[in-house]
Amino acid sequence: MQRLGIDVADSAFIIIDPNRDEELPFTLYDGPIESVMTQELGPLPAGTRILGRVWTGGLDVVIRYHEARSPRGAIIPFCGVARDAYGGMTKRPGSPPGIGTIPDGRAAVWVVDAFR
Repeated sequence: MQRLGIDVADSAFIIIDPNRDEELPFTLYDGPIESVMTQELGPLPAGTRILGRVWTGGLDVVIRYHEARSPRGAIIPFCGVARDAYGGMTKRPGSPPGIGTIPDGRAAVWVVDAFR
């Protein structure tokens, strides 16, 4: 990430799933996810797609991103996690197994150096 001029803890706002942006509350399912950045992050412009995976098994929804695709089609390795305004993405009580319901479909992606 440093070769791109992006440092650990840099962040950008994202739409978690642009196909369902208006859904409130927002429901996520275990499996792959494609999100879109709504602002630039280093050399990655707004509109960059980030690909990752969703886990809903604990108290929080966890989204880890592993790849970015610029609007021009460049594929870039990417290491980031989604977070809401409170630092995590806490599921609403009563979310069934394999499903995580959160307040809305907007968050931030934070660059990390590794997944823990």
